[in-house]
Amino acid sequence: MLRAALERVEEYARSVAALGADRVPVGPFDVFFSRTDAPSYAVPARPTGGQEALRTDLAALAEAFRARAVPFRVELTLLLWPELPPALAAAGLIQAEDSPLFIVTPAAFRPRAASDLQVRWVAPGESPAFALSVVRQGFELRGPPPAPEEIAELRATLDGPLRLAIADLEGLPAGAGFSAPTGPTTELSALATLPQRRRRGVAAGLASFLVAEHFARGGDLAWGVTEDPRAAALLYGLGFSDAGLRVGWTESP
Repeated sequence: MLRAALERVEEYARSVAALGADRVPVGPFDVFFSRTDAPSYAVPARPTGGQEALRTDLAALAEAFRARAVPFRVELTLLLWPELPPALAAAGLIQAEDSPLFIVTPAAFRPRAASDLQVRWVAPGESPAFALSVVRQGFELRGPPPAPEEIAELRATLDGPLRLAIADLEGLPAGAGFSAPTGPTTELSALATLPQRRRRGVAAGLASFLVAEHFARGGDLAWGVTEDPRAAALLYGLGFSDAGLRVGWTESP
């Protein structure tokens, strides 16, 4: 059951990545060469051979990245591809990140919401500028407010699969977060609570809204990654389960 859910997470991640990148198959890998400033990366997409075949495939993969003059990077779900890290290390790549992965199904979901918390979607056609500012403040990002181009780009994305929700606590802004449903699977991301509203159930209520809305529309799997122990504890409390790590490997500087 866990493996089937993780395979769906990887299929989801590949389909979303293809929206903003050129997808190029190389052996058992799919490479997503970004059309924007986002990094390009490869993911395993088909069964790998033995270590000798992997060495050949990784050499071809490295050449594909060199041809595009972009850094060589591979991302994967560790539990699905345990044979890859030794081969990546042997190819000279280093592990650059590892993010705990969490999944939940309707049967395991345990929503929580404070009675004085109201959550709603940013409506079609509505400017996401205010909600985006709440996200930035929730993550305590410094700097100027979102640029008009950033707001316009987000508005265009919200007309596709991405959805943005904003939460009010006692009638005042409290938090915001994203859900990106693709078919029956969605990813939760950027769940942010304003500093002065923390420890009052905002994040739990916001995440509960995002997952419940997805399941109410016929979805049956939600997932997310976080390195924050507090966020992990929140997800556990909502019924999410530990699904291992999403890891990223890249060539040495």
